[in-house]
Amino acid sequence: MGNGFDRHHNLRTGYLDYRHYLDEHHHGVLSEFEDFSYLSMYGNKINDLWSDLEEALTLDYMECIDSVVRDNYPDLNNDSDDRWYEIESELETQIRFIYKFTGEYLYEWLSSIDFSNCTHDLPLNSDDLYVTFNYTTTLEKIYNIPRSHILHIHGCIDKVDSSVFLGDNFYNPAKSMYEAEVTTPIPLYPYNHENVHSEIQFGSTNNNSQLIKNDLERQYGNDDFYGASIELGVNKIVEYCNASSKNLKQNYPMLNNFISNQHIDEIIIMGHSYEGIDSDYYRDILIPNFKNLLWNIYIHPPGDIEKVNTFISRYNLQNFKLIEW
Repeated sequence: MGNGFDRHHNLRTGYLDYRHYLDEHHHGVLSEFEDFSYLSMYGNKINDLWSDLEEALTLDYMECIDSVVRDNYPDLNNDSDDRWYEIESELETQIRFIYKFTGEYLYEWLSSIDFSNCTHDLPLNSDDLYVTFNYTTTLEKIYNIPRSHILHIHGCIDKVDSSVFLGDNFYNPAKSMYEAEVTTPIPLYPYNHENVHSEIQFGSTNNNSQLIKNDLERQYGNDDFYGASIELGVNKIVEYCNASSKNLKQNYPMLNNFISNQHIDEIIIMGHSYEGIDSDYYRDILIPNFKNLLWNIYIHPPGDIEKVNTFISRYNLQNFKLIEW
């Protein structure tokens, strides 16, 4: 089950719905996202598909840090201690939107989705197994599918504990007025983001923070000011990647465990972008295990025809049925 499943049930769960919510309630974060010029789809219109949005979060990390280092390289003629932190500070200003965009505000929007006009028109069996790529609880709420028969492979909104959100402000750990003057306040938004991101996986599969950190260390590690200044900026790039990435392979054991030792006689795909960012699940697990079963693929012609034909051809599926809905 993909986002097309929710939208079939009149749920406003496309990216453009999320964008509209941000525009109305948190316009500043939306502007920072759309104005951030180091994303892979900067300047291009993002359509309503979540897979395209997640791909758009891919960071051109080398160009991003090169630009900031070039404009904020430590000036030895400047006696201020601030010179060592200007790279870090500039990158913090540029990337801080990501914590809200993929964290607290995403949760806030998901929590506001209205189920009152949701239809109930598909022949779903409560005894079947369901792998859903959606964060919503449509299967549970509308079809009364037991949670034990559902795998929310990228997490579920119900798992997020919103009671521990710490607000939008900064926390100053100082214990006296004097300490407050010399202590740097700690921003709370990374903590709020981690609370959401630990349960909801949302982001680009290309933002591998460890690989990117290694690449940046090779690029800048020998610079005289690496340890004193540039490394702080590298850490900010890593923080962005951690806040805007998902690792599909870490979910493989969970998926394998869910489908193992089960009597599965057919596969049904409803509203999922099998050619998109999640295609590795099909290549590495679903096709190898179930290629010879009947594949029922729900489509919206004519737009889906080319994609489904590519999918069928790529894996040489012989037993399939295309269903218009």
